[in-house]
Amino acid sequence: MKCKKAFSLLLALLMLISVTTACSKAEWGYFNLSKEISQLERYATVGEFDINIDEIDSGGEVYKKLFDKYSFMYEIKVDMKNFIIDCDYYAKDKANGHIISVMNLKCDGNNYYVKLDGFINLIADFTDIEESNNLSEIMGDAEYISCSKEELTELLALAYGDDDLAEQMTSLYFNFGTSAKQNSKYLKLIEDAMKNVYDNYETGLIKQNGNKYSFSLTAEEALPVLISFVNYSIDNIEKLGPTLKSAIDIFINPLFTALGIRSEDLNLKDGVDIIVTEIGANKEEFKEQFNEMFALNEKELKAVMGNSKIDYTLEKTSDNKYNQTINLVLNFNDRDTNFAIFKGKIKANTSTYAINPFSVEIPEEKTISVNALMKELGIDPDIYFATDFTGKSVTIDLDSGFAFSGSGFNETVVNVKIINGASYLPLRAVGELLGEDVMWDNDKKQPYIVKNGNSIYLNAKVIGNASYVPMRELEKVGYTVYWEAQTNMVKIF
Repeated sequence: MKCKKAFSLLLALLMLISVTTACSKAEWGYFNLSKEISQLERYATVGEFDINIDEIDSGGEVYKKLFDKYSFMYEIKVDMKNFIIDCDYYAKDKANGHIISVMNLKCDGNNYYVKLDGFINLIADFTDIEESNNLSEIMGDAEYISCSKEELTELLALAYGDDDLAEQMTSLYFNFGTSAKQNSKYLKLIEDAMKNVYDNYETGLIKQNGNKYSFSLTAEEALPVLISFVNYSIDNIEKLGPTLKSAIDIFINPLFTALGIRSEDLNLKDGVDIIVTEIGANKEEFKEQFNEMFALNEKELKAVMGNSKIDYTLEKTSDNKYNQTINLVLNFNDRDTNFAIFKGKIKANTSTYAINPFSVEIPEEKTISVNALMKELGIDPDIYFATDFTGKSVTIDLDSGFAFSGSGFNETVVNVKIINGASYLPLRAVGELLGEDVMWDNDKKQPYIVKNGNSIYLNAKVIGNASYVPMRELEKVGYTVYWEAQTNMVKIF
């Protein structure tokens, strides 16, 4: 394995372990208190977050308008053992303190119920009122949208094309024990790393004052902490090997499974053994490369992150409540132009505490199932969720031009042209999202795509050195083109 590849994989795995993995008294106290919270079987969490946006990139004006007016509050009750949830979300007017209900979410272990009338009314103030009215009309007298295990499994199977994966994902949403087990594995990973690898390492980040733990970190301070953490990891790479393998089991393998990738075929654990051997034999070389790399990126990091900062506290009070506060100063700039992408502040506070058994009041009437709602919206699930994870599908918002591939990993904004009342798509941009090679016949002055050895010519209009084709022209190449009138979105698959 090349030195650079081993180094890159090491960094990726270390990011999964967390830079707060260290062993001062305060760091152990913080870890144990976090573990205590995660082990609550029944708990309530109440909180509020406030976002103040000073500058935001174009397209984000609606968010600035929303967060200028409202902060948001929530009250959540969870029974991990019996898979019960009862959540209420509110918007609080910053000017007069008036609180309005935005959404209620319930789960009785077999069905989810979502009440959205407050949310519909809220977005009417910030988006197209006609669209909000349309949704209200479709909902009719129904107050809740319901989704059963069976419905969710069916929709996920259509979306991912994998029945087994759909079952696993449904279990995750309805069986909180699955999430609890995953979280327990993560905490065990961190605890083992603290005991066996980072037992002589301290970040100095976490401070303790009684039962209160806090840390503060600026973007500029983050780099030295990361350098120290990785250098220590390289020095102790032999002890770190088993932890890296556990990280693969806990994080990488489930992620690859969700993406339809057989991780066992990649021999990732064998790769860890190679990393440990190679880095172990060249520790100083790897540390030198690492320090050089971050020295080169330090200036760029400061330019992109500016004066971003996080302040965080966690405290267990005398009445056994776990209170957390987060204050974020965010200053993200475009790397090339140095223009602000986002500049603002986020403040959040939560309080979590154990509660007695509770039940949720399930709406017996005035509900509409998610399948019935999709039917009312004119959405055919078989077509809407048609997805090829090799990238052979693309969805395009014809109003905004926002487009993304079936895998969701490739997105862009395309220039949609309206010509004589018909939508024309930029062939090369859409072809790239579909994984097709768009060719140009200079003699015929016409674009074409090679399919199964055959050149398929497409009728196109050339505008500004780019070829634009009617949406349904792609049916010549074997694609299905589905236009959803309600949302003015087209899916090509």
